[in-house]
Amino acid sequence: MQSLSAPERAFIEDPARLDTWKEENDYEFPSLTVSAAVGEWQEERGKLLSLKTPILGSFSSCGKKQLYQCCVKTLHIRLLAEVKESSYKQTPSSP
Repeated sequence: MQSLSAPERAFIEDPARLDTWKEENDYEFPSLTVSAAVGEWQEERGKLLSLKTPILGSFSSCGKKQLYQCCVKTLHIRLLAEVKESSYKQTPSSP
């Protein structure tokens, strides 16, 4: 509801205005921005957990893989928060 303007919010919250909706009209739903709900957690340098990737943006433009990755990171934030980055972030190239 925070992404709605004050008039849109008032319209939705007033049950008497329900009769003003017309079946034949096309209504546009406001754009929704997606972000991880991590509370007071702060990203730290040298730690594995990063919420800079994947980049989410609006709900209509982010893919299911990005949403899944963000959900997994958010659900396991307490477990992942203290894990340090590995020195083997990239696979060594073959000779």
